[in-house]
Amino acid sequence: MAHLGCILLGAPGSGKGTQAKILHRSLRIPHISTGDILRSEVQKKSALGLKVSEILASGQLVNDDLMKELVRVRLGESDAVNGYILDGYPRNKSQAEVLDQIIQSLKYFSPVAVYIELPESNLLARIVGRLSCGSCGSIFHEVLNPPKVALVCDSCGGDLMKRKDDTESTVKKRLEIYREETAPLLDFYKARGVLQTVSGLQKIEQITKDIEAALKTVSAK
Repeated sequence: MAHLGCILLGAPGSGKGTQAKILHRSLRIPHISTGDILRSEVQKKSALGLKVSEILASGQLVNDDLMKELVRVRLGESDAVNGYILDGYPRNKSQAEVLDQIIQSLKYFSPVAVYIELPESNLLARIVGRLSCGSCGSIFHEVLNPPKVALVCDSCGGDLMKRKDDTESTVKKRLEIYREETAPLLDFYKARGVLQTVSGLQKIEQITKDIEAALKTVSAK
């Protein structure tokens, strides 16, 4: 099996996390979410977790050196030999360049970048209404994708809750940071000929099909 690397790009609330979990199951490659890794440290209440908790609550982003180490170690694990889905990294051009170095050192093929495009007017409502499972990480929405039983995860039966950083004021700050730092990544990957764009306004199932088709298109080149 050829190595398949996928970087999911899009503003907060565009559905990257949801699609990453679906693709993880269909493609049988790991979903690597730096956000989940960091939140795990928060739950452990480690020294790092306490620091991360403050950063997430303020809407700021964790520094590049810490993210680099997290990603380097995770991509080097055995389950990533056949591929991976990166969700939440890279967030800026500097991180993208570091990721290139990591991938080259691991002798992996260059990843495909898939941008889930969604108007900003849709993003705020999506995030504020988002529900996350504290056990398995599955994501639901109070209106767009509600669980079968209120506040109970369809996948594992765990409790659903809102993230502390999913408040309107924090989300607006995150969108501002996204526009300034992350959006330029589209030009970065477009220049390399590995950027594919799919519409985030479609049903979840159709978005998945479009992403899988985009991955095949670039991987076949």
